[in-house]
Amino acid sequence: MDEFDVAERQRPRRSAASIVGGTLLNVAAVGGVICIVLVILAYCFNITLIMFKTGSMSPTIPTGSLALVREIPASDISVGDVVTVDRAGQLPVTHRVTSVTGDRGTERTITLKGDANLSEDPAPYVVSTVRIVLASVPGLAYVVIWFSNPWVLAGLTLGCSALVMWAFWPRAGRKRPPGSSGGTGVHGGGSRTDGAASSQSRQPGQRPARHAAARNTAVAVVLGAGLTVAGVAAPASAEPQEKVVAGEAVVLTAIGDASVMQSLTPGASAPWEVGITTRPQAGPGSIDVTLAGAGSAALGLVMVVDSCTVRWTSAGCAGTSTRLLDEEPVPVDGVARALLSMPSDQARWVRFDVTMPASAEVVDASVALTVTANGIGDDVSVSPGPISSLPSTGANLGFAVWAAAGAIVFGLVGAWIGRLRQRARTERTVR
Repeated sequence: MDEFDVAERQRPRRSAASIVGGTLLNVAAVGGVICIVLVILAYCFNITLIMFKTGSMSPTIPTGSLALVREIPASDISVGDVVTVDRAGQLPVTHRVTSVTGDRGTERTITLKGDANLSEDPAPYVVSTVRIVLASVPGLAYVVIWFSNPWVLAGLTLGCSALVMWAFWPRAGRKRPPGSSGGTGVHGGGSRTDGAASSQSRQPGQRPARHAAARNTAVAVVLGAGLTVAGVAAPASAEPQEKVVAGEAVVLTAIGDASVMQSLTPGASAPWEVGITTRPQAGPGSIDVTLAGAGSAALGLVMVVDSCTVRWTSAGCAGTSTRLLDEEPVPVDGVARALLSMPSDQARWVRFDVTMPASAEVVDASVALTVTANGIGDDVSVSPGPISSLPSTGANLGFAVWAAAGAIVFGLVGAWIGRLRQRARTERTVR
């Protein structure tokens, strides 16, 4: 039997726990490297991530997509680009550029339209920079949202603590097979020079290089986690989304930001607009518009309702406006209430500003509104979907930072205690 066969027989097999732990560390390290790359891209090339919460860019970019975007000057914008534009006091909007005007200075005036929308955004945007979409991955935004859940973050924190502790936990050398030489244990016949054993005198169970690799992997995991927290991009979404419900004669056009409506916070408001028009072939008559709401009163929602003879713009009503309801509680009893009556040959655009009072509590509740237009032999309804408060499951940067720091400290303290216990056992053995 040659020396190679003897060495193979003497080499201890890795335990299942060692294999699992090493695999988890390597996977986490890969995630850390990805995070580092993303942060480098963000700081050096202005590349960040955005999430699409609605489908106004479908089918090109469906709901739940995660996109890679890069900031560019307005002078580089071209018709057909899909760009993200920041809006004061609102979430960013990500739509396709339909026109670019202006060739002086650093600003450009652009118009946008969602691929799934029937018309352009209500007003043009004056921008000096935008973020252009480079690539997108469908469904990946849901993974990001899942990881923002505090329960998931708590689990990751415990897992990170366990991995750090495992990586730094002291490994006791295994006993050598009979006949081997160059021992390094307490009772071994060999000796150390300058505190380090040579590769020939090292016990098969002792693998300092592997331990060092595990520690380096743990450091990569920790670094990746910290950079993830530091480099998380603020998610943008493709809003507002336009929904058209057409009957035989009446056409309702609803425009709203679903993500805002489903994540109200105390003191915040969510606008929703409904346009009431008729088909060209519709006969004369009148249309009655009603509002019904159903759900929980726990949110304490109130609303202001105005109508305009033309479509609303970012500057307000360019036609004739009328206040329909002023600071009224949002109905939750399901009973239809009259809003207005209008001639069938005219148009009305009704704007709802739903506000959650600053004194309201965030609770797990929702309200659904429905606008119905009835007249000239037609009955058409449209709803913006549920209006609810922001649940306490969103990602919290401070919590993530302290969780990561706590995981590192807890893991290192646990490993340090393990080393103290091992040292104490060694001293008792020597005595």
